[in-house]
Amino acid sequence: MKYTRAELADDLRQLRMTEPQDKASLGKWNKEASRVREQIESAPEVILGLPDFIWHYLADADVRLDMPRYAEAQYELLEKFLALLAVGEPS
Repeated sequence: MKYTRAELADDLRQLRMTEPQDKASLGKWNKEASRVREQIESAPEVILGLPDFIWHYLADADVRLDMPRYAEAQYELLEKFLALLAVGEPS
């Protein structure tokens, strides 16, 4: 089955809702983020036009715990990207 942009949006929303609140919860979140990265990498049509910050979002949960301003900036970009996906824009 092909991974779609709609599934990417669902996965990103789920990751955002389960954002780790402490270092102890990083492992589970990072495991799920790795699964999403693998799904993206398996779908060239999803990678095409994917903003670089998505890769950073998937990799930077530990940084967000230590840097609240960085976290807020990533969350804002993520929300804008999800809104564009919702209306069918590629990126």
